Amino acid sequence: TDESDPQHIVEGWLDTHAYKATDTWQGNVRFVTYATQQDSDAWPRQESNISLDDQIRLATYALSSQEVESGEVLQIQLAWQAEQVPATDYTVFVQLLDQRNQVVAQHDAPPLSGERPTSGWQPDEIVVDNRGVLVPYGTAPGDYQLIVGMYDPSTGQRLTTDYADYIDLGTVRVNRPAVPPSPVALNMQNSESFAFDEITLLGHDRYKRGFKHDPSTPLRAGDLLHLTFYWRADVKPTAAWWFTARLVQGADKEAAAVSGPLVSDLYPTLNWEQGEVVRGEHDMQIPDYVEPGRYQLQLFLHTGNPTDTIDRVILGNVTVSE
Repeated sequence: TDESDPQHIVEGWLDTHAYKATDTWQGNVRFVTYATQQDSDAWPRQESNISLDDQIRLATYALSSQEVESGEVLQIQLAWQAEQVPATDYTVFVQLLDQRNQVVAQHDAPPLSGERPTSGWQPDEIVVDNRGVLVPYGTAPGDYQLIVGMYDPSTGQRLTTDYADYIDLGTVRVNRPAVPPSPVALNMQNSESFAFDEITLLGHDRYKRGFKHDPSTPLRAGDLLHLTFYWRADVKPTAAWWFTARLVQGADKEAAAVSGPLVSDLYPTLNWEQGEVVRGEHDMQIPDYVEPGRYQLQLFLHTGNPTDTIDRVILGNVTVSE
């Protein structure tokens, strides 16, 4: 904090020599996670030379590895080059996306955690920016798309390339850890668990999509309710389990619903191992016509047919605001 490191000597050194992955506050205590630097000179360096709004170019980038276990930090070194003096101070984002474009891991922060604001960059200047992306425990094994870009934090507007509002850095493979994480390590918003036939729901998160950092943000008709379910296979599953989540009010009047495999088509429960912990990321569309009020969030497990339900649990209430 400013009180303990007023000149940012320690943090500045870490920002330059290590890879920041998380930066959060709990009350008046700040928690920052860094991955210690490996020999980045030995990493394969890729040329990019893709421009963002003709202001800043990603000259090159390098990854610590093309594979990472869930629970570990992927280290990334970005070399930015100013094409002109940037219009404002931009924030860099790095995201890991699944095949449904759900964000499974991300890190947003100004270059060098604000030590080198972009508005001070001079034309042709190169700024080396170390990034760490913590791949959360429970991330399903598989290949994920790694993207990077910049946005104006005052508006959320991203800088664009000729074809998108991000730069594609290729795929990264996530592997399951040798030892499953404990429930405490999952940092769940709601930790009430429910045991089903072969699988236990360890807990869940729910918030307006894009507002994980502020889950109390009001949800309104037309928004997406983001749901993260944390599952544990108590035995090796013998069925391809699906879920259905519903918002209901009154006499079982359904207002919104979402259904699908517990994680994705690419990682069905038949592929899970006994004891494995996996999280699924899903969005529930709240229709425009839904009236403001309190709705009960229900969860069902079934084998692809919602009428063939093994159990129903109630996860709590969701408020749709005016």
